[in-house]
Amino acid sequence: MTTPQACNCRRCGRDLNPNTATFEAQESLVISYRAGYGSILGDGNVVSSTLCQHCVQALLGPWLQIVEDDPFRPQVPLQQPQGAYQPNQLQAPATNCPSREELRSLFLQLKDEDK
Repeated sequence: MTTPQACNCRRCGRDLNPNTATFEAQESLVISYRAGYGSILGDGNVVSSTLCQHCVQALLGPWLQIVEDDPFRPQVPLQQPQGAYQPNQLQAPATNCPSREELRSLFLQLKDEDK
């Protein structure tokens, strides 16, 4: 498990530094992903934020599914990765996609045709 970096909540500014606010840092939610094609957030843009547990509850509370569980004898298995992600970002690229070298070769061929 990685230690959260020293920072503040992007919404309320609460201290999330693991050296001074250990419990707040442990309960923070870090969001980081690349928006896909056609996203309202912009094609290929990196979307990121860090929120404290209080802001997560205030913003997402009504839509969160919270299941009581014993952390020492868990009954609810967690799936990897833990956190916010889009399922399409976890899949391997389709086998019919050209490789970087194939794209480079095609680009060079098109560039040569322009001469």
